[in-house]
Amino acid sequence: MREFRQIIGALVSAGWTLDDVLGLTFDQIQELSKSVYAHKFQMLDSVLTPLVGGLSGKKKSKKISTQQELRKSGKNAAERDKALMDKVSALGLGVR
Repeated sequence: MREFRQIIGALVSAGWTLDDVLGLTFDQIQELSKSVYAHKFQMLDSVLTPLVGGLSGKKKSKKISTQQELRKSGKNAAERDKALMDKVSALGLGVR
């Protein structure tokens, strides 16, 4: 009974009304609750993964791969700067 209450609570919190839920078969309720829980776990994972990564103390490399690619391209400094500014302005950031 406790599991059924949790399932109903999850569906109601997802926007379903009690009348909508009670109008479904047990198989439909089970599949629907699996979908709701999977979505909630995915949202929770997307929030917690960066937090755990930030709190783990492991530092990632601060190197910018774009700079490395531009250096390997063989272009001179002025052409590399222009290419980098084009990439930055393509992101919608105003560069002067």
